[in-house]
Amino acid sequence: MYNQPAANASWLATPDEITEGEGILVLGFPGIVGNQYLIRPICRGGIVAWIDPNAPEMHRFLIDGNIYPGNSGGPVIRVPRVLDPDSKASLIGIVVEAPGQFGDIEVNVPGLRTPLKLHQEIPVGGTGIVEPVGKVKALLSKLPQ
Repeated sequence: MYNQPAANASWLATPDEITEGEGILVLGFPGIVGNQYLIRPICRGGIVAWIDPNAPEMHRFLIDGNIYPGNSGGPVIRVPRVLDPDSKASLIGIVVEAPGQFGDIEVNVPGLRTPLKLHQEIPVGGTGIVEPVGKVKALLSKLPQ
């Protein structure tokens, strides 16, 4: 019986494919859109916004791609370069965080004179923190063959 691999090492980006301004697609299940849309991953585009210039394939980087809670654990895929015929799509990382802003929210409750004050993290979208493919490769290399 032939076993099809779930992933292929050729799908993983090389260090030179992780550059600022690189076009990306992000897949995930952000609950903010509503459950009726979560029957398959939602795909949205963006760019690599910032990388650490010292070994970018091993340090977390930032993307601009409308990331919300629910995108965590989803793949970040590099879009092939249009003018480069040898360019291919590749996995450049995994979303690990959708940063938010903390703010106070006041909730009026019937029967209470003063509103309840809640300190809440509000997802702002637009920026995501990504664990790079180099760490994914390191993890995969530790798995039994």
